Amino acid sequence: MAKVWFVYEGPDPTVGNAAYELPAREAIEKLAVARDSILPQRPKFNPTNPLGRIAGYKHVVLEIDESDVASTGWAPGYYRVSGGPDEVIEVLGPPNKPLPTE
Repeated sequence: MAKVWFVYEGPDPTVGNAAYELPAREAIEKLAVARDSILPQRPKFNPTNPLGRIAGYKHVVLEIDESDVASTGWAPGYYRVSGGPDEVIEVLGPPNKPLPTE
């Protein structure tokens, strides 16, 4: 299963659980993720921003792991989703797991 993460800017990009877990192929199609949007490492956006968690989620990342490779043909890793958290919620509905509120 692929994971969809809502990501803060700043030094602590994620907290808690992924917002969604769903089949990788479904996530790629519904979120229109581009194969070339792979990130070189675990994502940190604007890591020096001290307001990261205070400012709320700003980015969305799809995590594809080794178990998803056969079904997708994509390399394992983190892929940037072009829409923000609000757009992803419009497409996928409410997150499957409660998101941290702090």
